[in-house]
Order: sequence, then C-alpha cells, then structure tokens
Amino acid sequence: MVGFAMCPWHLFASSNMFTTYLSAYAVFLSSIAGVMVSDYYFVRKGHYNVQDLYTFKSGSTYMFKWGISWHAYAAYIAGILINIVGFAGAVGATIPIGAQYIYNLNFFCGFIISAGVYYLLCWAWPIPETRTKWSEPTPEQIEEILGFSTTIDAGSFNSDDQPSNFEDEKEKHETVVSRAVPV
Repeated sequence: MVGFAMCPWHLFASSNMFTTYLSAYAVFLSSIAGVMVSDYYFVRKGHYNVQDLYTFKSGSTYMFKWGISWHAYAAYIAGILINIVGFAGAVGATIPIGAQYIYNLNFFCGFIISAGVYYLLCWAWPIPETRTKWSEPTPEQIEEILGFSTTIDAGSFNSDDQPSNFEDEKEKHETVVSRAVPV
C-alpha cells in the first residue's frame, strides 16, 4: 500500500527526478553501511556471536533494549543529518554552497559521520562482546558452533564385506575425508 501511495511512476517522469531519487537513497544507505562497518571492524574487531544472531532472548548480545540499539540509531540519524540540507537543495530549495559540496559527496560524508559517531558512542557507553584485538572466527569455529562436523572418519565408509584400501589400521585412522555440504 505504501509503495503505491508514493507514486513510483513519478520517479521516471524525467531523468533528473530519477537521479535525485537515487541520490536520496544513497543518503540513507551510506548511514546504514557506516554503522555496520564500524561495528564489525572497529567496535567488535571481527567478533560476532553466531548463536545470538538467531535468538530473541532478553540477555543476548544483539538484543539491546527491546531489540533496539540506540547507538546504531543515533549514528544513523547523524549520518543522515549531515546530508539533509544538501538534499533540500537537490529538490529545489536555496542552500549554502558548502551544503551543496557536502551533498555532492553524500555517500562518503554519511558513511564517515555515522561510522565515527557509532564508534564514539560505543566507546563512551560500551556494548556487549566488544574486543580489544582482532578475533574473527575461522570457518571451522563457525561450523563447530553451529553443530556441523568438519571431518568424517574414513573408516565409516567401509562396510565389513568390502575390502579396505588401507594398508594398516593406523593409516585408516589418519585419513580424514572432508565433508561435502549439499547445496
């Protein structure tokens, strides 16, 4: 209903309107990207809790207060605000030339401002599971957390009535066959 109410066919009335729409869209996306990059690379230093990504328990890492991170929303709004005046100029209002220059770089300005504000807010009011050094989990650690087995004993593929391809029992146990994941 909302998509119909915004009259999307007016966006294609002229190439200028469509370009203005895409620029406005970049204002909002840059702020989201800035918060996400700052959280992963600078605040949590590559660490994420895979189990807590998929839970709504009140004490989980990403639940915050009622499921809302005020750090992220404040940084998101800050990233948008730096570009709002320039956006007003793009739709026809008279604005200072400095605001137009900032708006010409709207993705970079929104990204940098939102990433910086998020980092500072998380520094002043720490969030759960932050790290002081880089700690991105390996694929093996992720599979272990999710309960997948990374290796299968090669002996489990031999039945008693078929001859074994191994010379001795030691070689049989040292051989590891990687698990194939069906897609």
